[in-house]
Amino acid sequence: MTRSYPRAQIHLATCQSLSTGAQPFSDPLCPNKHFQGSYDVVEMDSRPHNLPLEVVLQICQALPLRSIVCVALTSRELYHAQALQKLWRSRLTGLNPKHRLCDCPRLLEARAFKLRSEETEMLYMRTDICNHELLLTLELLDRDLPEHWLCDLCMKLHKRVAQTEDGLTYRPCTLSQSNGLFYRLAPWDYQFQFEDAQQVMKRYIYGAPHGLPFEMIQMDQKWESISDWSPRALGSTEPSPLIWKKSIEVKPEIVFSSGPVLTLWTKQRLFFPSVYIGILGLRSHDWAREIGQKAETHFAICCHANDTGRHVAALLDQPSRLCRASPELRRCDVCLTEYAFFVYQEYNKDSVEIVLSTWTSLGSCKHSFLPAWLTSSWLTSELTWFGERGSFAFPKPFHNNTSEFYDHAAFRRAMVLARSTKRNPPSDMIGRLEPSVSKESDVMLVQTVSDSSDI
Repeated sequence: MTRSYPRAQIHLATCQSLSTGAQPFSDPLCPNKHFQGSYDVVEMDSRPHNLPLEVVLQICQALPLRSIVCVALTSRELYHAQALQKLWRSRLTGLNPKHRLCDCPRLLEARAFKLRSEETEMLYMRTDICNHELLLTLELLDRDLPEHWLCDLCMKLHKRVAQTEDGLTYRPCTLSQSNGLFYRLAPWDYQFQFEDAQQVMKRYIYGAPHGLPFEMIQMDQKWESISDWSPRALGSTEPSPLIWKKSIEVKPEIVFSSGPVLTLWTKQRLFFPSVYIGILGLRSHDWAREIGQKAETHFAICCHANDTGRHVAALLDQPSRLCRASPELRRCDVCLTEYAFFVYQEYNKDSVEIVLSTWTSLGSCKHSFLPAWLTSSWLTSELTWFGERGSFAFPKPFHNNTSEFYDHAAFRRAMVLARSTKRNPPSDMIGRLEPSVSKESDVMLVQTVSDSSDI
């Protein structure tokens, strides 16, 4: 084990150089932090060997667990030193995730987790993470383990995919599936767990072979034909069924907002040919409402907005006129999702194409307790880890369609901070005037500005 950790070497080099009166230098991992001593990588590589083990142990007594692990990994000699091994192993095994043994000050925790003060409150709402030092230590080790991922539910490092004796693959963490969170677009059979989003961000930050590629959460479903009723049921002798079509494209993107942020852009489309619209007009006095109901069934904005049908029906009832201006962007009242509706209609024809574009910010996906991910996710269990800080009672039940969790003061502050961050939707979000799925290329856009943008 010969890995080198500059931060651990700086701890040792600083202590040795304090007695020499050397000039100050800066920590390359923290440019604003200055130390006394000369910074020379080659010289620092040898300094841990020059220090007596007793001095190293004395230094480590005042260091947190993650720094002791760094020191132990700087060389084989220090790693196999029984006294140092006893020190870090005792602290590692003593950090029971079920008991809060070392409760660091909030400011130090926020700095260690690189969280804003409002988001630090979210960390304390995780009643199952009783010892934050263990999570920080595992996070440090995760950087050098490309084939692993850090689960903050069971506080362990798992392999991305494990295999049984028969060669079958499975996810090794059962807790993340039974009590974890996942992103879902139910009508399209599209979903992924938090670990997938975390691994996609890990690949982006550290590169291959870390994490997973963007393609793992990408989706491009071409036009799918759907038949609602047969022509014979309407007295028609035509052999072909009356069909309409739907398609979806999901594209992950990285947006920089005080760090890389994972965003999902979706384009969901429904196309109703003129024959379908004509038959629908004969069997229903309100065909726009019928189309709106189909849009509500097959469109997915997020796990909160559920009034798609009313918006689509209102757009279809508006007088058609050519409008190539950018449509109105609406926002979900809970999560960081922005969306817009488009209605394309061919000249001199009754065929209609409805397009829903959404843009959802999932945050950094570093931890599952950060607000951007929480508000956008679904639960695999009715009982989760949420509870008041300092309470060791059984976690309170909540789901995304209840308000108890969202009314928490710390959560509201975190979401206000997230919403205040300036975010520019990608150009694809503003819609493109594309030809319809029929052979005719001329299209016109029904005006999308309504009286109210509330959900």
